[in-house]
Amino acid sequence: MRFIILTMFPTKLGNIAVKDQNFIKNIQGFIENNKAESAYFTELNGGKAGIFNIDMQQSRPFDTKKLVEA
Repeated sequence: MRFIILTMFPTKLGNIAVKDQNFIKNIQGFIENNKAESAYFTELNGGKAGIFNIDMQQSRPFDTKKLVEA
């Protein structure tokens, strides 16, 4: 089962986060740990957004709650 995970940040916080190397490492870790099939970063409703396509059968199907809280 595939899920689309949408994350949104206010513009100011998004700009600060993108400059932080730990943020980039965390995003890479999220993509790798959840085996995201695709990742997109864009502007949405005046803020920063990340959109991830995750196949829960390849990931861990029982970790949906953990995935959403990440």
